[in-house]
Amino acid sequence: MSIRSFVTLLIGIKASLAVPLGDHLQLDTRDVDIDPILAVAIAVANITPYAAPSSMQRDITDWLAIGDSFSAGISADVESDELNSACKRFKKSYPYQMNEDPRFPGHATSRTFAFGSCSGATTKDILDNQIELGRPDPDAVYTPIGNPQIATVSLSGNDLKFGDIVNACILHWMGYGDCSALLKSAHQKLDDPGHAFEFELVSAFARILVRGRTANPNFQLFVTGYLRFWDDQNPQCDTVSWAPSYRSPVYLKTTLRQDMNSLVLRLNDVLRKVVDNLNRLEGGVYFVDEFEQKFDGHRFCEVEQDPNYHKKPIDQRTWFIHYQSPYPSHFSATEFDNRTFFEVVDSILIPPKDGKSTEEQIQAVNGDLAALNPAYESVDSMTAALEQLAQSNDEFVPLPITWTRLMHPKGSGYKAMSDAVIDKILQYSATGAPAGPVCPQQQVECNTCTGVNFSCTSGQYATCPCKLTENDKAVQIDYYNDDNCDSYLDARPVWWNQFPRAGADDIWQNQAGTGDCYNWDIQWLGAKNINIAGCWTQDSGTVLPNGSCRCEFYSQDNCEGDVTELRFPTPDSKTCQSSAGLRSWRCHLPAHF
Repeated sequence: MSIRSFVTLLIGIKASLAVPLGDHLQLDTRDVDIDPILAVAIAVANITPYAAPSSMQRDITDWLAIGDSFSAGISADVESDELNSACKRFKKSYPYQMNEDPRFPGHATSRTFAFGSCSGATTKDILDNQIELGRPDPDAVYTPIGNPQIATVSLSGNDLKFGDIVNACILHWMGYGDCSALLKSAHQKLDDPGHAFEFELVSAFARILVRGRTANPNFQLFVTGYLRFWDDQNPQCDTVSWAPSYRSPVYLKTTLRQDMNSLVLRLNDVLRKVVDNLNRLEGGVYFVDEFEQKFDGHRFCEVEQDPNYHKKPIDQRTWFIHYQSPYPSHFSATEFDNRTFFEVVDSILIPPKDGKSTEEQIQAVNGDLAALNPAYESVDSMTAALEQLAQSNDEFVPLPITWTRLMHPKGSGYKAMSDAVIDKILQYSATGAPAGPVCPQQQVECNTCTGVNFSCTSGQYATCPCKLTENDKAVQIDYYNDDNCDSYLDARPVWWNQFPRAGADDIWQNQAGTGDCYNWDIQWLGAKNINIAGCWTQDSGTVLPNGSCRCEFYSQDNCEGDVTELRFPTPDSKTCQSSAGLRSWRCHLPAHF
């Protein structure tokens, strides 16, 4: 049967189920790569087709984010950024960064954002707990979905037992299984000739679509893919092991990294196939993995001048979390008495006994830690044991999250994901068809660059953020990773159009971020100190007179808490200030000189 004939049959099936396709959705049978087997599964799923709203509504006023830990943003990047402890949702997650991004259509302050993603969730967990109808409750562990125009979802990684694969293939910490067997099992599930996994995905997405379109017939779904952890060509990691010292080394060989990466790519292929078929038959479903290539150069085992970096790859250039990545809090398991996370947990779960130290007991059982404590029997049992420790003693609160956050992106990685999802949302209008202009992630050059948000006013990139010159700069704060502000790390410029008039006193105030405040997560960049690098007059780029530029740095978000004031220029044109504990800032500049 030809594809055209099959689609005709499919329409008949839909009609027999009393589910109208509707005049708004046109099935184009030319060059449509519809999988006949999936098409039948989609037809009997009884999905309400996508209905375009009667008018173009580009502003997102209600939206939903659901999924697993890759959507929850587990432990990115500091404890104080936690939004929900039960599900380990964090401010640096890609959905939260999307909601705060000015490129995301609409206004964050008035937008209803139902954030239900939960770390550790399987597909069944997502369907059982994260798509209930009702008014959103930001304080609930699982919020009802509201009336979302769009939703993002990340699912299926836990169904393939990614956590078990990481432990078995890389860490060998507890009751590890056979790495090769686990990888083979995951590949077999994805390549099943009976299409069972694909049917599971169709069923899952169908339930989300049905629930979403019950709440809002204009509901669109954006499905995010997963990430390759490794540079799988660089041989520098072939002699590196992250296993505990009492285990035999588990080397991160090229073949292992290639196998793990290929599993991720294959999963993304399956997700894309299912999503594309759903979109072509029902409309309003889109797959997003354009962020994946943005991680090139920021994965584990990238080429390094010093190969020893791979033993502790925790600098900002690596966008994934290692077990020794810092987690600033009142207690940091990764930096406790200069021991590794594994050594800290072992000392707690296997305390000295009968005159034998933790190390001596482990040696006595040849590293079979499960013989000493059943917590080491599996990934799940260890996770449960660490959660119990956290509940029994506040000192141990960081332990379970330090364990479960491994191999997840940092906030920098989630920013790339946020950008890519917003790009895809901007690409598709309320009708579900491509819309323009699609703004590049980088600022563009244009003839007229104006407005508070510095946007192009005409041409191909009208309304897109435009590139500014040095003369447009008002203030620049430099980051340093040493104590004397000599080792430059990064800079944060703020432009004159971000300084609308504050009042009749001829003072211009920064109004980016929240109110007149600009929130920074300085610790995320690993900065130790900051310095006002410069303050300039509008248009001419002339340095301001001594002391006329004043910036206030606060210990809490939204310019609250303790405040530290810096002025520029100082006599030596440089003031080095510790960035420890600083979270936000505002500056004051004179309007006339």
